[in-house]
Amino acid sequence: MAFALGSALGGVAGTLYAPLTQFVDPTPFALSMSLDLLLMVIVGGAGFFFGPFLGAMIAVLLPEWLRFTEGYYLMLYAVAVIMLLIYSPTGILGILDRFLAARRTKAASARRQAQRSTLETAP
Repeated sequence: MAFALGSALGGVAGTLYAPLTQFVDPTPFALSMSLDLLLMVIVGGAGFFFGPFLGAMIAVLLPEWLRFTEGYYLMLYAVAVIMLLIYSPTGILGILDRFLAARRTKAASARRQAQRSTLETAP
């Protein structure tokens, strides 16, 4: 089902792209474009609905924010992505999800402890 939907959306994108450019050429669809899209999905979080959106925002904005480093911004960008992949393979939204799960667990633990102490003090 996902392959069929992806193919259908690719077909729609092609039918919109052809009249816009008046000429269809495979040059704009090189390997670098596919790798950029894959990077956006991985950085944001592939298992989350808004993950690719966040990944696209970061993949576009982070190199621009690092422009002040002149020629080193691509190296800093690569190091940031590699560190993210090493320490959080589920992406940025995976970090947020883990933080929220730990917070919910801690809150539930505190509630259970409070209930247990009120039960022990009840006559």
